[in-house]
Amino acid sequence: MEHLINKNLELMKSEEDGGMEILLHKESFGGNAGHALDGRPCAGANFYFDDKTGEFITFTNKAPENIRQLYIKGVFIVAKDQQKREKEVLSSYVIKVKPNLLEKLELLAGTEQVNNYAKEVMQRSVELYNALQKKNA
Repeated sequence: MEHLINKNLELMKSEEDGGMEILLHKESFGGNAGHALDGRPCAGANFYFDDKTGEFITFTNKAPENIRQLYIKGVFIVAKDQQKREKEVLSSYVIKVKPNLLEKLELLAGTEQVNNYAKEVMQRSVELYNALQKKNA
């Protein structure tokens, strides 16, 4: 599990194609994702993940067909503190696709598509990312 968490963290911090940081550089904070309750602007970071392991595959707004077919799409809502230059993942959602239906579900509230192991890997990855952001701010 630790290996997956560390791998996820590296992809979240990555400024290379497929990484969360590079994707967030292209997003508009305070746009469609709005603002956190404390006023910090937010952005959405779309990603694809393995629903059995919790491994993040890529962060992207335009995934190729093979990624969309094999993996589940999720979205992190990320708040940014402009003064401290710190980011924090506030919430996450799984986009579950059924025939003729697209529904948004809270990831950690539970969904039959994602097993408990995968949820734990993703949750711990987010917690580690947030802790490092606070430490480095």
